[in-house]
Amino acid sequence: YNFWRPMTAIRDGASDGNSDTDGDISWNAVTAGRAIPPLPSYPSGYAAAGKAGAEICKMFFGTDNKSFTVESYTLPGVERSYISFSQLADDMALSRIYVGHNFRNDNIAGVKMGEEIANYVFENNLQKLKKHSEHKYEWIKSDASCNEI
Repeated sequence: YNFWRPMTAIRDGASDGNSDTDGDISWNAVTAGRAIPPLPSYPSGYAAAGKAGAEICKMFFGTDNKSFTVESYTLPGVERSYISFSQLADDMALSRIYVGHNFRNDNIAGVKMGEEIANYVFENNLQKLKKHSEHKYEWIKSDASCNEI
């Protein structure tokens, strides 16, 4: 996991041991106004989070095809519409490449990890409830007693 981020690779390209690459010390990520996260580039946490969220929604709703619109939290008033949860997850992963935070391989690993996390969480934590009365529920897969909601 000791991989450099695109910013380091591009700026220090002349010192990477490959005579075919040149560095560009003035290069900045698109998000240069904000700090690049002090996290490993590999795997991409943003890609993992996007894929995990998309997979959990897909399993919960029983389909990937749900249309919805989200508003940017960094650009208030800017909205983006999607026709599936996977489309949003793909955008989230690709955005990390476009802004210069991750390489494609970071995103491939993050997406794989996100899918595995979603499957684990859905199978082990998001269990169906059996309704006993108006305010009483019981976990179907566990020995838990009824919990009032």
